[in-house]
Amino acid sequence: MQAFDFETNIEETSIDFLSQATGLSVNSFYASLGQETFVSPRISVRCEIQGADDPPTKNDSGDFEYSQFNASFSISIISDASIDATQVDHRAYRTEARKAMLLNSANWSGADISANGSGASAVNAGFNVTGVDHGKDEYRSANGAGSKRVQIRWSGTQWDIFIEDDESLQAFYSSTEDALTPDLVTTWTIEADGSSPTPSFTTGWNPLPYYEVKYVKPAGTDFEVDGDLAISTLTYDMKFTINPSAY
Repeated sequence: MQAFDFETNIEETSIDFLSQATGLSVNSFYASLGQETFVSPRISVRCEIQGADDPPTKNDSGDFEYSQFNASFSISIISDASIDATQVDHRAYRTEARKAMLLNSANWSGADISANGSGASAVNAGFNVTGVDHGKDEYRSANGAGSKRVQIRWSGTQWDIFIEDDESLQAFYSSTEDALTPDLVTTWTIEADGSSPTPSFTTGWNPLPYYEVKYVKPAGTDFEVDGDLAISTLTYDMKFTINPSAY
């Protein structure tokens, strides 16, 4: 049963949100059984199951089974220390990985809507409602490259997808369709910082349909140099349960 491949499900979900957080392509991430050719910089993730907690619980099949599990989850940021200035990116990836693992980040728990397939990779993310503007919900990406997060907002005349801070504005897509929410928009116009294809939206985002993550606690960070490689490993204690319907 796919629900019992704990390691793969948790590792692949983490690659999705860590890629959004760090700005690294998913091709620069490696799960514990990955057989891809290594690149640098890269991030490796590993989930190790440590055991189950009592008592067994009743699932939807009417059987009592162990459903509460403990795990150790680790994120290893690996860069080539022989190349000048790579320590700057290494520190940034380590910082963004920690932020993505915060309790209030959209990592294991999902988001209100999600965007996929966009030619502007920053837009491919989960989005949560953060308020109301001109009578419609406004959204901010749950994770994003650096400290900047993508916003979706109704201006009163059009939907805009953009990143804005004190120094710059990146406009990705817009639509004049007077839809109630962005997922109901059928046609997006590509703006200066966007690219084809335009995003498609779905309601909700459930990255771990088989489980509910109950607890994620930072357990420590280890740094080592192995030849030319600088390696920072962030470790977390995790507790999750199998949903009764997963059986």
